[in-house]
Amino acid sequence: MDLPARSWRISPWRTRSPLILLVAIVLFFGFSFHDRHNTPVTTKASPVSYTYECCRDSVVNTVYRPGEILRLQWIRVASASGQVGRTSPATFTLRASLSGPFSSVATLKTSSVSSSAQLGSTGITAAPLKVSGRIALSPVSLIRIPLTAGSGYFNLSFRESSGAWSMGSATIIRVKS
Repeated sequence: MDLPARSWRISPWRTRSPLILLVAIVLFFGFSFHDRHNTPVTTKASPVSYTYECCRDSVVNTVYRPGEILRLQWIRVASASGQVGRTSPATFTLRASLSGPFSSVATLKTSSVSSSAQLGSTGITAAPLKVSGRIALSPVSLIRIPLTAGSGYFNLSFRESSGAWSMGSATIIRVKS
């Protein structure tokens, strides 16, 4: 007995329904987790702190005359507080001073680094500047070279400090009468 061919056919919806159900489940969970993982995460931004360095190359590469004002533009350096290994203090004190004259760079270096460091016959100190470690500033220290300053090489030293922490350096400038 032959059955009609029509009775052996399976409905197309019966073969597709498990597939459609599977796709629907995957899409449902996919969008559920997708939205959960793409929610913006708010992070607290690292506060920016500042330290200061002195000075631009133009200060060193200029020959000064007695009576001139030496403008020391402090350079602020921004850094995220975690990058420098410490949080910048609320206030820094910036100091600059000038000592000389010395007859040569070698004499200046020898006198400045020996165990009994000697200053030149002329010593000038700029007024200390108090600046914030949290606010972007561009401070300037001013030193007037005395009219009585002789010709030669001068040791320009600068220091940044806060509490027990201190960092400094020096450079050489030239004064010509």
